[in-house]
Amino acid sequence: MYTLVDEEITESLATGSVFASPAFLQDRLDGFSDVWGAAALVVIGVGPLVVGTFQFSDASAANTVRIYGPLRGEVALLTTVHREGRPIVSALRPGPDGAAQFVSAWEGAPSGRGTRMLRVELWRQAGDGVRMVWSTAQQYAEDLVGTVIYLSSSDSDMMTGQVLLVDGGTAFH
Repeated sequence: MYTLVDEEITESLATGSVFASPAFLQDRLDGFSDVWGAAALVVIGVGPLVVGTFQFSDASAANTVRIYGPLRGEVALLTTVHREGRPIVSALRPGPDGAAQFVSAWEGAPSGRGTRMLRVELWRQAGDGVRMVWSTAQQYAEDLVGTVIYLSSSDSDMMTGQVLLVDGGTAFH
């Protein structure tokens, strides 16, 4: 399945026309989703990159984030990310030196205690590729657990557009 989706996306992006727009690609993927019965196929544009989340089933091993973009002057699949859980991506403002960047979040299965595991990663374009520059997996779980529980709960439903500092109260002047 992924080979067919990858070919469709790279060929559409290579045209550089209306067929390369995320809206057109999303329409095409919606058609694939209907035929294959996939849970979710979503693409977003992030600068020169197109980032897709592909959830083909509830089995988390089948879920990926796929990143397409320019590679040595041609459109290609730059990388594929496999993690446990359901993938979600959000575009961010350009990072240092104008590099395209986005966040991927992987929501795990319910724990039975009303919570879910959550892994968040920051990805940034680097030359002809992309690289993960930060991940909650690199942090100590106890540093973020309270914030993640709050954001995952209904207590944060009315919270929008806020920046949460999780720094242990440390301030540098």
